[in-house]
Amino acid sequence: MPALTYQELRELALSKRQGGVLTFEFRAQPIPAARPESIADSFVASLGFKPPGKAWRMIDRGVALGCLQHLLYYDLAYQRPLMEQKTAQFIAGSFMALFSSYDCRFCTNGSFDENGLLNWTPITESTFDHGVIAFDEQSIGMIWAQDED
Repeated sequence: MPALTYQELRELALSKRQGGVLTFEFRAQPIPAARPESIADSFVASLGFKPPGKAWRMIDRGVALGCLQHLLYYDLAYQRPLMEQKTAQFIAGSFMALFSSYDCRFCTNGSFDENGLLNWTPITESTFDHGVIAFDEQSIGMIWAQDED
């Protein structure tokens, strides 16, 4: 697939994940020098979510990519596929490409294994929520999934 603009990528993600609620946001803006947790808290609060404060888990680029692929491909409650795996991989990789490969930071609210979400600190009122926030010096974004039991 050719490279997509943010809006095209967002529309693809929202149209392909057949279940739950998906938040797909990206803002090109200078990011203040602050603790990563504070940056993430401010961003989620600006979108109407509950900031988890010290519960953010900082992750590396590879883990962030794996999280995104997992939450796009699978339902968080029952681990049912929600789109083609190659589409989930494309969306996750394209989202990551919106950010610098050198100075990007990633945070999430939990962890999972091949059987599903293990633990998390919710930022929504949904039964399950999980996602990744990415930011570099010039932009910030998130892909976040919410699913019900």
